[in-house]
Amino acid sequence: MTVGGRGEEERRAVGKVGGGEDEDEEEAVDEWTSSLLVLLEPKEDKLVIKLVNAPTDATDAQAAFAAFTSPGEFTISMSATT
Repeated sequence: MTVGGRGEEERRAVGKVGGGEDEDEEEAVDEWTSSLLVLLEPKEDKLVIKLVNAPTDATDAQAAFAAFTSPGEFTISMSATT
C-alpha cells in the first residue's frame, strides 16, 4: 500500500538532531507520528478583520462604521443571509 506516493519501506525519514556532541549525528524521524510545524512571522502589511454588528437602520456601511475606522483603514461591507 502506498500513501502519498511512498511505499511502506519509505515510511521513515532521516532528520538532523542538533545540540549533541556530533553535529552530523542523524536520527530517524517517523513522519507518520510527527507534525509539520510552520512558523509564520508577522509582516508590516496586515489584514485585520473587525466584526461589528451594523445598526439596524444603517444604509451605508462607510457612514455607519466611520467611528470604528482609523486613519489608513477602510470598510468593506459584507452581509450574511440565513
